[in-house]
Amino acid sequence: MNERLIRVVVSQFAQPRGWVGSLVGFILANRSSNVQRGRWTVELLQLSPEHRVLEIGCGPGVALRACLERLKDGRVVGIDHSDVMIAQARRRNADAVRAKRLELIVGTLADLPAGEPAFDKIFSINVIQFIDDKPAFIQDCVKRLAPNGLLAITFQPRGKQPTREAALTMANAITESMTLAGLTDVHTEILELRPVPAICVLGRRG
Repeated sequence: MNERLIRVVVSQFAQPRGWVGSLVGFILANRSSNVQRGRWTVELLQLSPEHRVLEIGCGPGVALRACLERLKDGRVVGIDHSDVMIAQARRRNADAVRAKRLELIVGTLADLPAGEPAFDKIFSINVIQFIDDKPAFIQDCVKRLAPNGLLAITFQPRGKQPTREAALTMANAITESMTLAGLTDVHTEILELRPVPAICVLGRRG
């Protein structure tokens, strides 16, 4: 892949679209670190069969699939502002969509249907980097959590020279925002990946 094409592909990660967006979806669904990071995050959620789960920025639906494997009577909702990603997530989880175990929405957290019940678990993976007002985003997530519900925000810094220090600095900022939003038992988990670790910050609504 030449340097110009690489730049075009990288520019699409925030909101994949068109044929390049489809390529981004293929990368997200098949790169081993992405799959590992998604499954690790889902394991941290400690899902029970009846839980209601929301993924914000669900991409091609790999983590959604991992959730569905663990749920028997629960329901999963995936949101992404890329229609290309939602289409890939729908194909990847077609049986769950047909069975109405999975609902997919093009949009953001604000586009959840009115009257949507609260969620037991809400998570995002590599979304927080693209959010301008991170404290407001976290507060909006908390409003959607059921009592004792868990919020998990996973990220792995990207770019030309990502560092462990930058990752930990972001984790500290997320921790502070979760605490200010009223979450308790806020803590950080680390998955050692290259070139920098993936970090998940978790907090529980009282």
